[in-house]
Amino acid sequence: GKKIKPKIDKITEACRSDFFISAQLDDGQWLNFYFRLGPPSRVLISKVLPGVLASLLLIIIITNLTLSRITSPLQQLSRGAKKVGRGETYFIPASGPQDVKQTIIAFNDMQEKLNRFIKDRTHLMAAISHDLRTPITVMRLRLELFEQSDDKTKLLETLDEMESITVASLN
Repeated sequence: GKKIKPKIDKITEACRSDFFISAQLDDGQWLNFYFRLGPPSRVLISKVLPGVLASLLLIIIITNLTLSRITSPLQQLSRGAKKVGRGETYFIPASGPQDVKQTIIAFNDMQEKLNRFIKDRTHLMAAISHDLRTPITVMRLRLELFEQSDDKTKLLETLDEMESITVASLN
């Protein structure tokens, strides 16, 4: 009759793997390797596998923490750049690795210099605008004394243009 294989033999057969590796050498000949692997041992499964899985889990956690430590300040820097681009002020606390900290410090310094430049420009434009309004007003008053003519009309239009430019420079 027929022999009945125990259940363990069926598992062993299912776990067997054949590996065949073939490589061509410089002289044109082939080098072939054939491996037949049996099922993993109980020691491997019970002792080594849990350690490997725990190590992989630990590596994943450490990698995730490291990446978030690096990417979080960079994400803040990106948000800050967008806000500054819209004209808002956005101070970023320096954190993360040293090179990221230096980048954030440089960003904050640049932002401060830009704000100072804009404030100085606004004050300068206000001063120029104020200084130009006086001669424009004087010229307008003198023109009012002239008789009506095409030249008077053109000069008044030019003064209106100058005043509009002066007002627009403040905005």
